[in-house]
Formats: sequence, structure tokens, C-alpha cells
Amino acid sequence: MKQGYVFTAVVVALVAVFGGMWFAAGIPLFEPPAVISDRALGLDAAAVGFSVPTAFRSVTDADGIPYLTDTRGIALYTTTLAKCTGDCLRIWPPYYADVSVSDGDRVGTVRRTDTGQLQYTWNGQLLYYFNEDKAIGDTKGDRVNNAWFLARP
Repeated sequence: MKQGYVFTAVVVALVAVFGGMWFAAGIPLFEPPAVISDRALGLDAAAVGFSVPTAFRSVTDADGIPYLTDTRGIALYTTTLAKCTGDCLRIWPPYYADVSVSDGDRVGTVRRTDTGQLQYTWNGQLLYYFNEDKAIGDTKGDRVNNAWFLARP
């Protein structure tokens, strides 16, 4: 047997043995972003009429400061601009909702007059994505033009 094949066989055997042990022990092979519980966010699924985990997650940035994401882990943003319509929406797509929700203060939806779709709000501010955030953990839209900011719980 050539050395390359022996090395490959050893690596495959080690992965099989240790991977099986990790799987049996319930240890993840990668560390997902830190998720803060919905209770820590002050959200009550019964009060808002939908399962809060299906709409938002809260993860921490490199400084340990929490920010909101959608369920896939993609960052959400708020803005100080009066409106985001037309070309703005190509850069900052809205975080659309399937159903109207409200918990009074934190989670809500509004119907956009330009598209007619429901858009999520957080603390009364519309929520958007940034089109340059391509992966979980990307926060490239934070502080863009000093008008766009990560949504913070």
C-alpha cells in the first residue's frame, strides 16, 4: 500500500471513531452563534400570537453585544431614514412577515404602502437586511452612512 493510501485510511478511521463518539455524546462539530433565549429578550410567544423563535434570534457580536437576526442567522438592521423605497430596497431588502403580529412594544408588523406586504418591526422600527451580508455573522451594514444600524434587543 502506498503511503498516501495508508494516511487516508488512518484519517478516515479516526474520523469514524471520534465522529461517532462526538455524535453519541451530542457534541456539535462546530460552534453555532450564541443564541439568547426568547425569555431573555422579553418575548412571550403567547402574547404575540406566534412562535417567536420562527421570527428572530439574538446572537452576540465579537464584542459580546447582542443583535437580532432572522431564523437563518442573517443580521437585521434598523434605519434613521424616514423611508426606504425604490432603489433603497435593492440594497436594504425588508424583513417580510407572513402574518400580522404585535406584542405591544417590541415585535410587530406594518403593511408597506409601496408593496402591500407585511414587514417586521422591532421597537417600532422597520427591519431590513443588507444585501452585502452573505453569510451568518456578516454585519457589513452596521453604521453605513451613519443611518443604518444592527437591530439590538
